[in-house]
Amino acid sequence: MPEPSSWGSLRAWDGRADRAFEELCYQVRTPAPAGWTTIKTRAPDGGVEWYELAPDAAQAYGHQAKFTEDFTRFLGLARESLLTVVSNLRARPVSRLTFYAPLDLTDPAEVTSSGHPQRGERQRWNEAVARWKSEIDGAADIDIRYVGGGELLSRLLEPGNEGRRRFFFGEIIFGRGWFERAYARACREVGPRYTPESHVELPIAADLEGLALSRRFLDALAERRRQALDATAAVAAARPQQQAATQAVDWTVLKAQLGGLSDDPGPAAWLPAGWPGDGASSRHPLPRVFEFDAGLDSALAMVATAADTAATVTAETGLAAELAIALTQMLGLIAEVDRRLSLLHEWSGSYARPGAPWSAGLPETTVRSLAALHESTGRLWGNVRTLRRAIQALHTLCDDPPGQAATQKAYLLDGDAGQGKTHLLLDGVHTALDEGRLALFVDAQRLRDEEPLAGIIRQLGLEAMSYEEFLGALDAAGSLTGARVLVCIDAINESERPAMWASELPSLLGWLEPFPNVALAVSYRSTYQDLVLPDDATQLPVARRTHRGFFGHEMQALERYLARIPHALPRTPLLNASWEWLRGLDDGVHGQVS
Repeated sequence: MPEPSSWGSLRAWDGRADRAFEELCYQVRTPAPAGWTTIKTRAPDGGVEWYELAPDAAQAYGHQAKFTEDFTRFLGLARESLLTVVSNLRARPVSRLTFYAPLDLTDPAEVTSSGHPQRGERQRWNEAVARWKSEIDGAADIDIRYVGGGELLSRLLEPGNEGRRRFFFGEIIFGRGWFERAYARACREVGPRYTPESHVELPIAADLEGLALSRRFLDALAERRRQALDATAAVAAARPQQQAATQAVDWTVLKAQLGGLSDDPGPAAWLPAGWPGDGASSRHPLPRVFEFDAGLDSALAMVATAADTAATVTAETGLAAELAIALTQMLGLIAEVDRRLSLLHEWSGSYARPGAPWSAGLPETTVRSLAALHESTGRLWGNVRTLRRAIQALHTLCDDPPGQAATQKAYLLDGDAGQGKTHLLLDGVHTALDEGRLALFVDAQRLRDEEPLAGIIRQLGLEAMSYEEFLGALDAAGSLTGARVLVCIDAINESERPAMWASELPSLLGWLEPFPNVALAVSYRSTYQDLVLPDDATQLPVARRTHRGFFGHEMQALERYLARIPHALPRTPLLNASWEWLRGLDDGVHGQVS
């Protein structure tokens, strides 16, 4: 086990030791107060690397790391960050700001042994803080603190940080180059089961994006969140006019005119009990069948809560299953509001049309008010339908396989032989590395009769590492990239003893559970499901998907494989296509012409 001996031995990340130091400070941070939300920033960071936000958003605790062992330079950098923080107080109400540096501040006696006065770094820091608070507008009310290198190293030596010590201060492994070399080695080992030159983009690839909580998935989540909030704002803007139009209708006149028409097949037949005085809305006198305000109020409040939840999703926090559940409830509410608005829109319009038989005998002012109600309800209805589509899009992202993978942090992929399971996983590793994320591919054929983690560590040549060190180092590396590290184990049915997975898979999931930045993908042939999965497999906390090859994308796949020989394309429709079928056709055709 490597022990941090000096900050000079801290590894660099992307060629920068300061980047690694910032991440180390974040990873060994003290827990946020109960109920507060921890938010990690990206450049421009507003003067903080991360901050904790109070439940009411009225205050925040900011944190800033400076990797320098020059105390004078540190003071200058800290002052610059403080200036940025106070300039951003309206958006981020920081009431406490903690600085981190690899320095233990000197604190000598006030005078030397010879009687000369001396000032230590601790005194200089206190003086600088007092000066900043008096000179910088907005700084006086900020509690400014300091955490030095000794305290950081003490935190790093606490139990549970073995993997972080290995990652930040051990030999240079788990860097981008190390993962890329592991990927290249895996490509050589699987041979023709992976053909990147003939890759066909399939929708199922999005599952691995969700599993990793990649930037692409998070951007899609943010865009759907924005659309839902925009639609919510449009609904809120249209409601006052519709409510005013509702109040302007003389419902007493309508009741007197239409109260005896309950058997009429026209719009009046839609009016059940619920007129004023009979349990109608307390907000306005709409008949009960048209009452939608309470449902819409609830739906809009739920959208706001869901948007707040979606805004805090990261690889570390994960995607809460409750979000999809809440979105399902919202869709039910919005669907009923949609239905009632459509009824009100059609009913009011039937009286507003010139010469409509339903308006005979009604005062002209009532007909005009119904026309205004029809118009304003139509606008509100259109906005509600837009909101319904936006919520549906957000729900689809969270509840479809990519969202389920994001929620569970573990993914089981099955399929018949030759459907492309190996290709999917290896291409997922390739995509991750290409996007600056991290991922590992493990060929289960090379696993012996051993615990999976032991076999993986052995395959990677890291036999000296414990399980905690290995997973902790992966977790630390994943946190640096802002996405989960994918550990993809392919073809567990082809391992030396496939039956061991029925007990080892739940155990492996248990080992990974405490490491939020590590995700697991496992593939197996469908016909071996009863052998490799436990009897209660449906209770496993995993997302599951069956790979169906090129189903629905047959022609794109065939064109990709046979791009060099256009005349070889078939003249009859394809009923089914798999990786094995296309690879065999490709090899046969190219073998004949070579």
